[in-house]
Amino acid sequence: MLHLPKPDVQKRAYGKAIKIFLELMQQELETAGYQDVQVRQFTKPLKAFIQDPEVAAVLGKVFDADCRLVATGDLAKAWQRLDLPYLPEDFDWEFVGKSYLRGIKKQIQESAELRTIFLPSIVSLYC
Repeated sequence: MLHLPKPDVQKRAYGKAIKIFLELMQQELETAGYQDVQVRQFTKPLKAFIQDPEVAAVLGKVFDADCRLVATGDLAKAWQRLDLPYLPEDFDWEFVGKSYLRGIKKQIQESAELRTIFLPSIVSLYC
């Protein structure tokens, strides 16, 4: 019988994290009154945004056990630096960041595999 290697749990977790982030961005655009057609216009800009190394680093930091805050100011600056389309004036980066962090922490708590990877062991806290 052929035994395939276990899927890369960490890679899958990062993929889910990006999905959560993109859903939150969409939600925030919809909250600001953007219609489906307008939201779809952000597909390519969002792809460019999440592929930016600085943005990826900010989004990946939520997997650090001691992460308590997403650097939303850095995300907002990266959006401008990349010269992406105008976001609504009332776009709430803080809401997106807090919701993203909560979503990822929940994802880690609900998965035994992710807890072993992303939460420090009790032993390591005392060594």
